[in-house]
Amino acid sequence: MKITKEHAREFRDIFTNNIKKSLPKKPVGLAMSGGIDSVSIFFALLDLGVDFECYTFYQKGYESGDLKESLRYCKHYGVKINLIELSSDVSCIYKEISELMPFIGKKVGKIKIETMRPLKILFEKCNHDFILNGLSADPYQPYRRNISLVLKNFGESEVIKRGFRLSLQEKPDSMNLLSKKMGESFGINFFDAYCHKDIEKYFLKFPLKSLLSPHKNLVTLAYKTEFDKMGGFRKHESFQINSKINEFHQKLLNSKYNKRNSKAVIAIYNDIKKESEKNNQSKLF
Repeated sequence: MKITKEHAREFRDIFTNNIKKSLPKKPVGLAMSGGIDSVSIFFALLDLGVDFECYTFYQKGYESGDLKESLRYCKHYGVKINLIELSSDVSCIYKEISELMPFIGKKVGKIKIETMRPLKILFEKCNHDFILNGLSADPYQPYRRNISLVLKNFGESEVIKRGFRLSLQEKPDSMNLLSKKMGESFGINFFDAYCHKDIEKYFLKFPLKSLLSPHKNLVTLAYKTEFDKMGGFRKHESFQINSKINEFHQKLLNSKYNKRNSKAVIAIYNDIKKESEKNNQSKLF
């Protein structure tokens, strides 16, 4: 099924109405990366005339593509942006990951750790108790190499069979739901603008190939006028790599925290989780 302009208009209406129904009657925040997903929420909030501010992360001394794009959009539309600095100190990174462990669920994941650590810092520093995000957008339009290979070699049916397009409601350990629960512990409603049954249903009516050719075709077509006005949209990039969070976390491998001389940082994450669970158990006695 080819995605048409009419499909894009329908999606935009559903998306905007979902946000409108969920907004409190007070100023809100937006977790902004400058990518297609967060920028689509940015445009929806502008459509609705909402009083909002943006939050974006940066590593001290490094201006990422995320930071540049977020600054560009906010400057153009006159929206206030709050910059959240991430520490590059290894001891601080270790401490922050340790403090994150109670929120990450049963399974440790590299992307989960490297995404949720900045979010926890956001929750600690933000000035709003309602923050919008677009974490669920990628699972609807997965752009991972393994999924692309399955799609290319075996087709859409195999993608579905392997669970790559499962409803987010069927994944209680998903990063978006865990992040929402973490926000609640700080008194913040971390509202995922894409995580709604009507939006999910609309995405799932299209074959994955239609959504990825070109990338995130439905969303970019829905906001084509706005993206064209800004000279196009940022190409798809991993938040963790583009912002260098991944690179700074890799420093753990050459630190005292790599007690087993592991070659992969995920091993250190697992060690931190075990240590955290051990400390929690000892507090019970």
